[in-house]
Amino acid sequence: MKIVVLLLLVLPFVFAGPAQAPRRYIPQENDPDFKRYINVETENGELKMIDLREGGTVTPRVGVSDVEYDLYTRSNQDSPFTITNNDINSLSSSNFDPKKVSIFVSHGWNNNRGSSVNTLIKEAIFGNYDINLFIVDWSGPANEFYLTAKSSVVPVGEIIGQFINSIQDTYGLDGSSFVLIGHSLGAHVAGSAGATVTKKVANIIGLDPAGPLFTLDHPEERLDVSDAQFVEVVHTDGNLLGFASSIGDVDYFPNGGMSQPGCGIDLAGTCAHGKAYRYMAEALTRGPVFKAHLCSDWTQFQAGSCNNNQLGVMGEVQITTTTLGDYFLETNADEPFGQS
Repeated sequence: MKIVVLLLLVLPFVFAGPAQAPRRYIPQENDPDFKRYINVETENGELKMIDLREGGTVTPRVGVSDVEYDLYTRSNQDSPFTITNNDINSLSSSNFDPKKVSIFVSHGWNNNRGSSVNTLIKEAIFGNYDINLFIVDWSGPANEFYLTAKSSVVPVGEIIGQFINSIQDTYGLDGSSFVLIGHSLGAHVAGSAGATVTKKVANIIGLDPAGPLFTLDHPEERLDVSDAQFVEVVHTDGNLLGFASSIGDVDYFPNGGMSQPGCGIDLAGTCAHGKAYRYMAEALTRGPVFKAHLCSDWTQFQAGSCNNNQLGVMGEVQITTTTLGDYFLETNADEPFGQS
């Protein structure tokens, strides 16, 4: 009897395998005002500290007309087909191919359809992928005061999610052919969209999700692991504009994830914050060049203690869903950034 009891106690641990290393957790990120004050660059190039709660509103009026989609395919890489008001019927007049993967890219604060996150990813993606690329423009609310833009994240994401639901229903698709990519506030927009989609999308890739005024203990307001079948997060500016804690199924921390080489002092954080989508664009162009190791923290990685740990590849559209936990890697300061 004692042997049987012992086996029953031991077997669950045998089949469960080794315990996953603890994820990165920054307790201060439970405080919504932890990153309330940031530096912004004025028109004359000077830095000015602003209070992100000044101006704006927590109850913005966001409607379906505030979200537009520029659809690009290999057949119209330079001339988008624009969809307004979530008009699913207009899609039949475009080059949309329901047999191909659809990728949605959403920008962040003070950005628009022509911002670098969109143009770089668009230019990179068609070299290796034959897909439907939807560039999301929500520049109306995104270019208001930060508080308004932040408060618009959930309703904007819900509008996008409803559009994806319409695509799935109209063309008989499930979530496996949808990937959402977002930078900064756009990462949380992607999370809200994913949470709204009935047939859960395959992947969400959050590129340095915005940290200011968000908290860990309110996942319904931000990107969260429940928003897709698999969520990948790339952290590049945990010090200032992005989240420093792990919030995905897999979280990548290039150069430790707090700041980035080649950015100098970077008092506003915009250089390190933007490196997330620059790394993504390079990964789309050059393939698996951002190889990372599963590791407990940056110090252990730098010491070489994780060199024999499991490898993960940052920035792939077709994500390996068995890659779980926190992964660290080094990049070059200038392009090409990938060292693999």
